[in-house]
Amino acid sequence: MKLNQHTLGAVMPAPSEAFTRAYERALSQIERGETAQRRARPAWRRIGAIALSALLLLATAIGVAEALNLGVIDFLRNIYGPRKVQPLPEANELVQRDLCNETYNGTIVKISEAMYDGGTLRVVYSLTRPEFPNVLTEDDVYDYEGAFHQALWDSGVTVTGGCDFFTIDGVEYTMTGGTSEMTSPGTHPGEVLHFLDIQLQGTGIAPTGKFEVGLKAYKGETNQDQLLRFTMDASNLKGVRMLKAEGPAAQNGATVTVEEARLTPVYVYMRYRVDADAGLSIPEADDRMFDWMSAYPVDKDGNLLVERGEWGPVETPDRQRLQHNAVFVVEYNPIANPPQTLYFAPVTFDGEGNAIADMAKAIELK
Repeated sequence: MKLNQHTLGAVMPAPSEAFTRAYERALSQIERGETAQRRARPAWRRIGAIALSALLLLATAIGVAEALNLGVIDFLRNIYGPRKVQPLPEANELVQRDLCNETYNGTIVKISEAMYDGGTLRVVYSLTRPEFPNVLTEDDVYDYEGAFHQALWDSGVTVTGGCDFFTIDGVEYTMTGGTSEMTSPGTHPGEVLHFLDIQLQGTGIAPTGKFEVGLKAYKGETNQDQLLRFTMDASNLKGVRMLKAEGPAAQNGATVTVEEARLTPVYVYMRYRVDADAGLSIPEADDRMFDWMSAYPVDKDGNLLVERGEWGPVETPDRQRLQHNAVFVVEYNPIANPPQTLYFAPVTFDGEGNAIADMAKAIELK
């Protein structure tokens, strides 16, 4: 694969302006030695808050702020920074609403929306303190020593924007691959919103039917963690389609195995393994890996079916042969009206950014 700015740009999309500003702000704070005594969140989690603040200002100006309720699709579409996507309209049918509403020592905890597409569990929930009469500002949300957060801590609520611990059907999990979160001011007085993006693809966690989710929520009277529980239904995921390859494809000194391929209205999920032949030298094995570091779903004529992909952490199952094997986990933008049969192929880009699929190595998916 010829490395150039188009190839690298496809693998590592450029950060948004909001991300860059948050990153620079974080570095500046570190240089000044600023720290917070409580669980201050990294500055990058403020990505998108500027867009949300603008939306709130506009809504207030026209008098409809109370009617706005930001949900999963809003976070995905408008304010997710470098992970910005454009879900298809069918994604709305995957959203489940009004899943939980509890009050604990004056703090209202509400799970307004959640979405599961077979690869990722996304949750939007709010924490509200009724004694705050106005819509919160960024300073309210990110000042962990301020009055709002003091009220949350005093009430014993420990739900935060982090998703480093959760349960599914009573089984505990911690930081599954690629899991992230975002915190923003809410659209109602005294409300902060948290968006969780819990990656389950390729982890072996694949709930079906109805399943119970638990988030660490409160400190009980015995100072033990209490779970906020809600139920999801994965029995009929509309618009979700699993694809299969006939088997491992042996080609030019490497074997490529598609372990998971899923089309959804939110993402196209791919997980695939590349094993270079044992007799290859390290440079030869590297060439085989580079071939598949930029692979995309294409049609039978080699035309790209997606505009961009986001590569997750690369795994090396065989630690004795680090340069000879890798598992790639990739998310692509969704495909509107996908063909019945797709192909998965290495793609290079010429000097003008035009995609060139290597159909001789393409793997059929259907």
